[in-house]
Amino acid sequence: ETEARKASIVEASVDCIVTMDASGRILEFNPAAERVFGYSAAEATGREVAELIVPERLRNPHRRGIERFLATGESNYLNRTIETTAMRSDGAEFPVELTVMRIPSQGEPLFTGVIRDITARKQAEEALHTTQREAQTMAGRMRAVAAAAAGVIGAKSRPALREVLEHACREVLSFDAFFIMAYDARSHSFLGFGGTDAGVYSEPNLVPAAGTTGERVIVQRRTIVTRSAEDPAAGGAQLTGAGRRSESTIRTPILSGEELLGILVVQSYTPGLYSAEDIEVLEAVASLAATALANIRLLEEQLAAQDALRVSEQRAQAMAERMRAVASAAAGVIGAESLDALQDVLQGACRKVISFDAFAFALYDPQAHTFSLLPGYDAGVFVPEDTISARGVPMERVVRERRSLVTLRSDDPEAAGSIPMGTGRRSESVIRSPIVSGNRVLAVLSVQSYTPDLYTEEDVQVLEAVASLAANAIENIRLESEQRSAEEALRVSETRFRTIFEQFPLSLQIFSPEGRTLEVNRSWQELFRLTPEQLGDFNPLHDPQLAALSDYMRRGFGGETLLVPPSIFDPANIGNGAAPEGEGERAGPRWIQAFICPVKENGGEVREVFMIHQDVTTQKEAEQVLRRSHEELEQLVAARTAELAETNRVLEAEVAERQRAEEELRSKSFELEAVFQALPDLYFRLDASGCILDYRAGQSSSLYAPPEEFLGRRMQEILPPPVAQPLEEGLRKVSETGELECIEYSLPYPDGSRDFEARLLPHLEGQIVTVVRDITDQKEAERALQRSEEHFRRITENSSDVASILDPRGIGIYHSPSAERVLGYPVEEILGTSSFDRIHPEDH
Repeated sequence: ETEARKASIVEASVDCIVTMDASGRILEFNPAAERVFGYSAAEATGREVAELIVPERLRNPHRRGIERFLATGESNYLNRTIETTAMRSDGAEFPVELTVMRIPSQGEPLFTGVIRDITARKQAEEALHTTQREAQTMAGRMRAVAAAAAGVIGAKSRPALREVLEHACREVLSFDAFFIMAYDARSHSFLGFGGTDAGVYSEPNLVPAAGTTGERVIVQRRTIVTRSAEDPAAGGAQLTGAGRRSESTIRTPILSGEELLGILVVQSYTPGLYSAEDIEVLEAVASLAATALANIRLLEEQLAAQDALRVSEQRAQAMAERMRAVASAAAGVIGAESLDALQDVLQGACRKVISFDAFAFALYDPQAHTFSLLPGYDAGVFVPEDTISARGVPMERVVRERRSLVTLRSDDPEAAGSIPMGTGRRSESVIRSPIVSGNRVLAVLSVQSYTPDLYTEEDVQVLEAVASLAANAIENIRLESEQRSAEEALRVSETRFRTIFEQFPLSLQIFSPEGRTLEVNRSWQELFRLTPEQLGDFNPLHDPQLAALSDYMRRGFGGETLLVPPSIFDPANIGNGAAPEGEGERAGPRWIQAFICPVKENGGEVREVFMIHQDVTTQKEAEQVLRRSHEELEQLVAARTAELAETNRVLEAEVAERQRAEEELRSKSFELEAVFQALPDLYFRLDASGCILDYRAGQSSSLYAPPEEFLGRRMQEILPPPVAQPLEEGLRKVSETGELECIEYSLPYPDGSRDFEARLLPHLEGQIVTVVRDITDQKEAERALQRSEEHFRRITENSSDVASILDPRGIGIYHSPSAERVLGYPVEEILGTSSFDRIHPEDH
């Protein structure tokens, strides 16, 4: 049992156990020894230990040690653990830890050696010693970097920083060339600070970053090391000052937080020179350089800010002087009484604040899309008044964009289409500023010079200030002109109305909405033989004689244009006095037919009511005579056949129906005309070929062309081809099918494109009625809705949160893409299902 236990321990031991006899021959060789030395137990048993596992140089000492122990019983190694060297089957030597013990026995002694392979431990110890040595070296280099920190951070300029950085790196790194380069993200380029390469000085220069190794440093924001000129990582490296590429290079980013300020570069013509410790050292120097560069940039920005502030104050003072000059001219500008006077005072005002060779003041006509140039001078040459088309000239852009346009050279693309002035040549520097009132461009003010690159932003602001004064002046001149024209038109209109009113052959009476008489004409006085003063409190809305016509009166005074049927009216029953002097008695009862025409305000309220009276007494008396004659005739022909009586009855019915139809037609005509005036739609009556026979326009500004240009012409000839073609097709379909056709299209107007809907309907005698409606607002709303929906879709589809739309029952009809990530279900799987299924029942 003891032997079995011993055998198990020997077999399972991780250490090598070798037993030898007094002659040094192997008696036991356990499995661990087989693994370590590379011999099987069978191969090892019986062979000499010295020959098998002891290196040759140690074999004799090994043998002498055994002999000494056998002779004297003394040994320096017995029962002690020592470190020595062993040998594997392939001859490789390796360090071991050896413990030799004598095994008690009768006869010759036996020895057991416990051998442990300590190769890994020795390697770890060596690595530790190496690391300690490197750490000591690295600490010394880092102390040198720290010692240079004050000098680096305290550098006040880029050349000084380059010099102190190079000196600091020289203390801790070996290199032939040293460079520091600032990075400009806007131009994607490097600005070198200058440096030396093998004694050759390189001047500061600007190098594009694209395609260089430094670009990789910027993109990856890490240090890049190349160990030879053929290293693929060196692709794009520039030649240095010595005219050749370096072998070993470290390129380190200079970072300040997230901002990349530049790169630090050391180069050597020795291949494979730099190590990881060298990279750490250069990165430490780069961190100092980042602080120094940030300080230098801050100092440069402060200096630049001081310079900019000084220049800004000077420019502000100059600008203030110029604006005071403009303000001093304001009274003269705004007080100008004519456009010619305004041009003179504007030119004088601009002469005080802006340098120019030519001054132009051009009035803009949006209807004709033209500019009217007032006369002026160009470098002393008189330029007469002229009207030019706005198309293709720079001033057209000024009108369209409603902003100033500056060109600094005659070959500037922005100056294309400019018109030569009085000297016959184009100007170099030009400012063109719009004169704007509200949302209308009234004119364009321009100053021009034959000196290139003359005008600045301050000049533009000054001219715009003058233009704002000019806008007020033009509006004042225009208002005064319009007021004079309106007063003259009102005077002419009043005179014309008075003449027509007094000379009108029929009786005219003007009422207030309440029924009070305001004015009558001469024909009224002759008809009723009354003066306005004799009317007293007469009111047609309450007069007993007109009770049967009260509905007509109420409707007419309520705003309806209508014809009042004839009725008996006795002037003697109204008023309070005798007939006018010299005119005999008052007129007796008369048959009066009236036409009521209300005059309305813009809001639809009735302002006055015109009533036209017609004396139809003679007609009525003739009708009565005729009626009596008819009665007598009927008595005479009573015996006539029933057929003739029926014929007469039908004829009378037709006459009455015709009178009613005529009255209704007149009323409908007035109503239809009022509808045409009130509706914003356009109405066109066309023949089958599309020729415009008639039109109605509630708003003439909606017409694409003036009436004189389209009446009598085919609509397809007036409209642009893209609109004419579908219109032609629509006319054809209406003529063939007799059914409504709708067409939508767009037309260009001076104030922008407008959208329209045309409805084509069949009419009498093969004619076609076309109703055109402006649907620009509707289309804009549709486009805004589409943009809003697209914006919503992008927000929901790109949001990290879940957006869902549910119907009233909780059924999901939309889930954003984030639903799959948050809820764990594919969107297609949960669409159309109840959202309550994914909520804990307690939260329902």
